[in-house]
Amino acid sequence: MQKYLLEGAELLYEAAHEFPDLTFMDLGSGFKVGYKEEEIVTPIVEIGKKIADSFREFSKNYGRKLELWIEPGKFIVSEAGKILVKVTTVKQTTSTVFVGVNSGQNHLIRPMFYNAYHKIENISNPT
Repeated sequence: MQKYLLEGAELLYEAAHEFPDLTFMDLGSGFKVGYKEEEIVTPIVEIGKKIADSFREFSKNYGRKLELWIEPGKFIVSEAGKILVKVTTVKQTTSTVFVGVNSGQNHLIRPMFYNAYHKIENISNPT
């Protein structure tokens, strides 16, 4: 993943020479967040150092200092909160158990859209 972010930055550096009046460069986003323990996450400190070094070198070659922008939104806030819901009903069928809660699909819609993972934890009975 690091390799691709650095390669993408190098491509932007090359293209930037076609635009002599730039004041900033936006490298965008794409910082991987680990939703499950076994998932790989972006080593943000390590890649930050490498990007900073490469950007300093680019700025020197470009002829003046530019601002470097990134968009780490999800990486910063993905672990910033939890949703707390209460079970309101339990329905057992012959094939499964349905649990109703005092929340709605609007609070946790990502799994429906693209099979995103959200950890569910029973805090009233962890076992």
